[in-house]
Amino acid sequence: GGRDVAGEATPVPPYPGAAWKCSASSNNALVDNLVEGGLASSPAVVAALRATDRGVYVPPVAPAARKSKTYHYGPYADAPQALGFKATVSAPHMHAMALEAL
Repeated sequence: GGRDVAGEATPVPPYPGAAWKCSASSNNALVDNLVEGGLASSPAVVAALRATDRGVYVPPVAPAARKSKTYHYGPYADAPQALGFKATVSAPHMHAMALEAL
């Protein structure tokens, strides 16, 4: 952990190594992986993540192009994704951790 702008201690995720390892093939499976990795735990956060399907916002990727040696692509990859127009959306684990911190 560290300190936030107010000097308060920030929590360490229970399984910090789980971040970036939660990729899945559907939104529900992605959220399941975030829960299993200890990155989403409160019922309100889990419900919000399930209700906000990244497939609606992140462009689809052809199956053959979904993973390189070092990076995962597509709406349910636990990695930042390009949205077009020089914009990106953060990785799902970042959304989960930010919501848990609220």
